[in-house]
Amino acid sequence: MNPNVELWRACERGDLDRIPALLAAGADQNSADAGGTALHRAAKAGHAEIVRLLLGRGILIDETDERGFTALHRAAGAGHAEIVRMLLEAGANPHVAGRGGWTPLHTACADGCKDCAALLLERGADQMAENSEGMTPYDYAKRRGFDQELEGLCLPQGHRPEYSPAPVKRAIQAMRAGESESEQPHSHPQSAADRDLLFACRTGDYKAAAAALANGANPDASDGDYRPLHWAAQGGFTDVVLLLSRSGADPNARDRRGFTPLHKAVEGGYSEAAEVLLTNGADPNAQSATGWTPLHAVCANGDETGVDLLFRFKVKEKMADFEGLIPYDYARRAGNRNIALATKPRSVGVRIALIVGSILMTVFAMWSGGRTLLFEYQPLQKEPEYLLVPPGMMPILAPVFVGYAVALIAIFSRRMWIFTTMMVLIVSYDLLLLSFMWLIEFFGRLVEKNYG
Repeated sequence: MNPNVELWRACERGDLDRIPALLAAGADQNSADAGGTALHRAAKAGHAEIVRLLLGRGILIDETDERGFTALHRAAGAGHAEIVRMLLEAGANPHVAGRGGWTPLHTACADGCKDCAALLLERGADQMAENSEGMTPYDYAKRRGFDQELEGLCLPQGHRPEYSPAPVKRAIQAMRAGESESEQPHSHPQSAADRDLLFACRTGDYKAAAAALANGANPDASDGDYRPLHWAAQGGFTDVVLLLSRSGADPNARDRRGFTPLHKAVEGGYSEAAEVLLTNGADPNAQSATGWTPLHAVCANGDETGVDLLFRFKVKEKMADFEGLIPYDYARRAGNRNIALATKPRSVGVRIALIVGSILMTVFAMWSGGRTLLFEYQPLQKEPEYLLVPPGMMPILAPVFVGYAVALIAIFSRRMWIFTTMMVLIVSYDLLLLSFMWLIEFFGRLVEKNYG
């Protein structure tokens, strides 16, 4: 076994006692694969004693993995404040930006680790750094709900939290493009009717929402974060979602985190509301600031109905989030085999090849077994007719080809659990038929031997 691989595994499992022996046996502590070095693995898993051991042996501290993340990124993103402190004290660079412009402070704020964020800021982490989505650490702190606690740290003195740098930048860019401030995603409601509409959508009050719209409310008004459609979708208020859609509300409006109303609907398991949004133009492949798509959400939640719905609207199953994870990865983590089968990247050609192979097996079973049954052991039939499939076998063969038709439909409708079920049934049916034919042949030969 490769000693480097054994070292990585020991660091992931927290097997402190084994690590010195592996290093003595020749394992390279600075060796790395796509997941990074031993230090990456120990930091992400939260094994502080192993991190201390590796740092004491002089391991390279700012090496990056395939995403450009250092061990400090991994520890901060996993919420291991003690390890973050150890790495910083050992000289880890808090300014390294990985793929997509993510710094350790971004990961700490995105994953809601206040202690990690505070440690990084004490060491001078750049609170104004923007990633490729134009999001600062403060934007992710706002998402996690501890922006007030980090306001004095994540923003310059006197900077108001409701105007974080990324939204201000977007507003300036939009105004330069000729749009008015009231049209921006995070502008505040301009009238009492707007405020009434937002409250009605938040509570699911259809009559109040209709009245507010009749009084001139903007269906795309914002409370500084959500639009009316976000609130209605998040609450699963299908009638309100339909009302807003018919009133011209933007189905692809985004909140501060980049989430659309469709994200909110599927996260809550509200398939009816999601279907209304999709029917009215919602993008099934919209990505949030962290790359999260609606399909990521339904896979993480184990919502089979939501998966079926999204595939009806041509969702893309290979889109990755900021950690490089696709929806299939979340389905596998959740332990939902049906969803994992439906979302696992696999070419349609491979599935069709499976069907063709199975068809050939079925035809062979019918041809060989059918000729034996119908011709060889019937006294009145002296000369066998060399047919591919004997006519008398067609009633037995019919259910098999019905199964193939269902399997093909399942492939193109992305219902892979149906495809898998049908293939298992067909193969089982084929084996049963062959066993039956062989049994007939055995008794036929027995009769021929004794009475022939």
